[in-house]
Amino acid sequence: MNVIQEEILNHPVAEYLYNLSDETRPTMAIALRRFLAASADCGIEEIRPEFLFSEDCKINFSNMTAGKLEKIIFKLLKMRKPNGEKYSKRTAALTITSVRGVIKKCKRMKLISADDYLDIMEVDLPKAPKDQASRRFLEPVEVAALLSVCKDDPSPWGVRDLAIFSWMLSNGPRCAEVVNANLNHYDSDTGRILIKSGKGDKDRWNVLANGSKKAFDNWIQLRGTEPGALFCGIKFFEATLSYDHMIPFAINKIIQKRAKEAGVEIKRNGQTLTPHAFRRTAGEAIAYSQSFEVAATILGHSDINTTRKSYTRRKVNDALEAVAAMQE
Repeated sequence: MNVIQEEILNHPVAEYLYNLSDETRPTMAIALRRFLAASADCGIEEIRPEFLFSEDCKINFSNMTAGKLEKIIFKLLKMRKPNGEKYSKRTAALTITSVRGVIKKCKRMKLISADDYLDIMEVDLPKAPKDQASRRFLEPVEVAALLSVCKDDPSPWGVRDLAIFSWMLSNGPRCAEVVNANLNHYDSDTGRILIKSGKGDKDRWNVLANGSKKAFDNWIQLRGTEPGALFCGIKFFEATLSYDHMIPFAINKIIQKRAKEAGVEIKRNGQTLTPHAFRRTAGEAIAYSQSFEVAATILGHSDINTTRKSYTRRKVNDALEAVAAMQE
């Protein structure tokens, strides 16, 4: 057993994160930092990523009780993001889910008692709203505007962003799947992209065609054949490539930048434009043109009901059209 493996087996946070998929790990690491920030009454930026693997962090979770957890949840719901907005109940629930994962590792390592473990597991999660209307989709005019501003930008950033958007809007990959993709996962002859170890640690294929494949091939021609990340950061002053993987946050920043240029509202009726809005939009388009079964396969859903309930507005649109027809 090497030193790294020994450290993982002796630290609950390290073991918890190590056993997550590449897609989920960054999200849950941020969630744990958010939890520790709420516990310490400070901003998340003050909890450095390396602190998660420190002895002090291990002690924090080893001393957790149900009472402490309830107090931290209360603080978390009042905590604000760097931009001044409050965290949503959904974010708070995700944060506590990550904490529960670490607590399970603490129990296995006998760092907490069985009674404390059971009490912590019984703490109620903040109830996140399940309003279908809160799920953001992109309208056709918004899709056209976003693609247009990328096409009109001849710089390396424009070429890269057009390829990213083309993939996200045609196949609906998850944000983490986009940033985790390597160059050798794309076959330029067939337009097929291997999504390696997606959610549930499953592999699947996406296929690009027509304009989407052209946008991808243009990016590959610019990027070159150097092994590494399929999509990588571009140094601003030199416009040179790093070949290192981007982080999911970078995709959010790209979307916000291009949305402002395209005149697409980042917030609309309480709905925020996120990478997942691109995924829902793609899922809806595939379900309409093909079937729910095809959409579920391309999106990587193990349960087709997930696609039916969360990735299309078919029933909502049908109802609205019926109401409009009655009023003509």
